Amino acid sequence: MPIIYFLLALFCFNVGAQNYPNKPVVITVPFPPGTSTDVVGREVAQILSKANGIAFVVDNKPGAQGLTGACIIAKSPKDGYSLLFGNNTTQAAAPWISKNLSYDPIRDFEPIARIGAVVLALVVKSDAPYETVEQLIDFGKKHPGQLKWGYANGANQVSGAAIIKFGKLDAVGVPYKGVPQMLTDLVGATIDFTVADVTNISPLIKAGRLKALAVTSSDTIDSLPNVPPMSKHINGFSLLGWFALFAPIGTPVAYTAKLSEQILSGLQGKEVQERLKASGILIYPGNVEELRKFVISESEKWRGLVKDANIQPE
Repeated sequence: MPIIYFLLALFCFNVGAQNYPNKPVVITVPFPPGTSTDVVGREVAQILSKANGIAFVVDNKPGAQGLTGACIIAKSPKDGYSLLFGNNTTQAAAPWISKNLSYDPIRDFEPIARIGAVVLALVVKSDAPYETVEQLIDFGKKHPGQLKWGYANGANQVSGAAIIKFGKLDAVGVPYKGVPQMLTDLVGATIDFTVADVTNISPLIKAGRLKALAVTSSDTIDSLPNVPPMSKHINGFSLLGWFALFAPIGTPVAYTAKLSEQILSGLQGKEVQERLKASGILIYPGNVEELRKFVISESEKWRGLVKDANIQPE
């Protein structure tokens, strides 16, 4: 490319970035308020609002394990003012758990930045008659068809289904629009167990309303030091939920690159790190290209997880 064209392209890139944003930006979180995706999404909105002096507003649009909100943004204007705060369900598991997915997680979105990840834990009501995974499975075998388990996203569903398959259990899966309602029903004994992120379950465990039987990380975690990893029971099983920001495909590269740089810079702030850590979030940053490659590899990983768990697309 002649130097004059290169300089012209660079000039246009910089001008485009300088003029963006000039009005409020909406970040769609495709899960209910109070979920881990919502918590991290609001942190990112604060980072970007501060960096730009323009409001980045979170809009919760839950439904269909996050697929409803993701579909809306996939078809939104490509002007940088409609963004998606997605996760492993909307951007990796979706093609393998949904029969009629109306968007392509890879082809329909521009990656902006990966933010963090979260460990999940198998939890039951505090007074449940089992203290270990083995005891839960034994109870399920003695009471076929009676156990009910909940799921509200791909991570819940894959992890719970893996336990059902491993234990060869006859149990009933109950879908939810969001994790908070699912945990409310678990505390109320409407369902018997679920596998949910530590962000949501930690307060209920501390309050003595739930107890954890296993975590989905490859090792124990600081917040639940006495809870064994699920891989102790299901060989090789390890799973983290993750969060990242995306824009509709075709959004100017100058915009996505600017937002990516601002997010990664903001994640280095001590107060931001302390808030995320307090919520049980592992900071796991990645730029545009790192996220692009990550989503592709995660899609293949989740295809295998869904297949191994015998989950049929719905």
